[in-house]
Amino acid sequence: MGNELVGTDVEEDEVLEEVAQVLSHDLSNLLTTARSSLELARRQHDDDEHIERTVAVLDNSEQLVEDVVTLARTGRQFDDVSPTDIESVAESAWLSVDELGVSLRVDESLREEHLRIEADPGGLRLLLENLFQNAVEHGPAEEVVRVGLVERNGTRGFYVADDGEGFEMTDPEQAFESGYSTDDDRSGLGLAIVRRIVDAHGWTITVEESREGGARFEIGGVDFAE
Repeated sequence: MGNELVGTDVEEDEVLEEVAQVLSHDLSNLLTTARSSLELARRQHDDDEHIERTVAVLDNSEQLVEDVVTLARTGRQFDDVSPTDIESVAESAWLSVDELGVSLRVDESLREEHLRIEADPGGLRLLLENLFQNAVEHGPAEEVVRVGLVERNGTRGFYVADDGEGFEMTDPEQAFESGYSTDDDRSGLGLAIVRRIVDAHGWTITVEESREGGARFEIGGVDFAE
């Protein structure tokens, strides 16, 4: 039975990789061609409302392709698990989503102890990037995103919290479903990618309202390096 499950997982991963290749190559090439033609039309018809609307749709389409490819290529498990400094990875991940007026605050609990966890550095960075991006997209213009240590029932983990609009739903787990989004212009895959990374590490993730009224994601089941 175990071998059958492993075989099924491998086959599914191979299919996902094929899908990722088609999306990242063929569809991306088509979108690039469409953008080139659109830019030519833009130069000839400046300030055309229909062209600008099409540009926005194209931007969203390219982001959707990127998100689907990322989701497809995020493995069931990571091979490069090693002691990883949360603070340094968080600060590195922040560079990809840093926006004017929004700031990252790493709690002293992480700064002072220089805590390291057993994680795949690339996977941890991608997880944090998506949580940060989620916070920025749903937060106010001047927002603080926090990363810190959490201790519950004798075990430790880490959290990412913001002071955005939070989640208005009876089942918070719905936020991690592929395609779920409160914004029609977003793919709704960011938190699904987060869930896949969490599962691949054998961690847990929960979401609740933060003290500031935004969202607070807690990642548990984490092994801290000595």
